[in-house]
Amino acid sequence: GRVLLFDLPGFHDLPKPRHRMSIVDFADVVKRALDELEVIDPLLVGHSMGTQVVVEASVRRPALTRALVLIAPVVDPAATSTAVLFRRMARDMYNESPKVMATGLWLYSRAGISLYVRKLRMMLAYNTPLALPRVSAPVLVVRGEHDVVAPNAWCTDAAALAPDARLVEIPGRGHETFLNDPEPTATAIVAFVNEHAS
Repeated sequence: GRVLLFDLPGFHDLPKPRHRMSIVDFADVVKRALDELEVIDPLLVGHSMGTQVVVEASVRRPALTRALVLIAPVVDPAATSTAVLFRRMARDMYNESPKVMATGLWLYSRAGISLYVRKLRMMLAYNTPLALPRVSAPVLVVRGEHDVVAPNAWCTDAAALAPDARLVEIPGRGHETFLNDPEPTATAIVAFVNEHAS
């Protein structure tokens, strides 16, 4: 199928926005882009902070969203502060392959510590458990078995909060599960899409 990859303002090589953006602002960017591109009935896929963005975009565009895939969703309500979330992300990095670890460190060093801390605060400010029950589309939650950022208890709760959701766990993987070994995640997504193809 057709795949659209969105780089959000301030990420990758895009300029930083003039004002501080929230998850809701990012969801509006995605919603506007989908509307301008006349995309109807998309499967929205998000990873980590991106799961919050696609949840909010789906809440704002319920009739035009086929389904959601939330890979390593955040934020576990037990991660109650920036410091806790930072420690979890640092711990998870040790479980990753050298390639993923090097890429992550390079990207975070490019962004700078202040942008990284702002990102963590933005994630904590968005109430994912409050938003998930408002999602009307089917939801697939995917997590790596060793993901300490998105632990099993939280992902199980997240799947229970959405009206029509299920959880798939990828053995032996962490927060960046689809980067280390994309095949199991891709297989789970394809099966999910085929099930909801009608």
